[in-house]
Amino acid sequence: MTEPLQLMENFLAGGEASVKASAEAVRSWIELAELARAELARMGIPAAVRTEGGPWAAAEAGAVIEVNAGPPYGVIVKWKPAVVESDDSKDGHLLSAKEFLEETTYAVLSAAYFRTLIDRDARGGCIFRVLQAPYVILE
Repeated sequence: MTEPLQLMENFLAGGEASVKASAEAVRSWIELAELARAELARMGIPAAVRTEGGPWAAAEAGAVIEVNAGPPYGVIVKWKPAVVESDDSKDGHLLSAKEFLEETTYAVLSAAYFRTLIDRDARGGCIFRVLQAPYVILE
């Protein structure tokens, strides 16, 4: 499997346009994302796999396991809230709840023995990565 962190490091070091991961790498990441989706579903967490550029509308509210051929590369855990974010001050908690649910979903996958990593984006936000399938058989 192509290491998404190496692609990201090369991208950040090069300061040039991003390079797309190989089709083989993307296929392996999609397989990994499907395993993560299945584990989340097994735990009762609604989840969908979304490929880079795919419509968000296709995913229901819940965990979104995103596969990126370009930066940030690899398999990323996100959360799609049921409520559309608004500028209304009473909805200010939405971002906090979304971040909490992303972290919780990531923790579930970590507990299920997926190799995971919390990375930082340029703004200091968290990127919840899934790097490898569990090293034990889950039933």
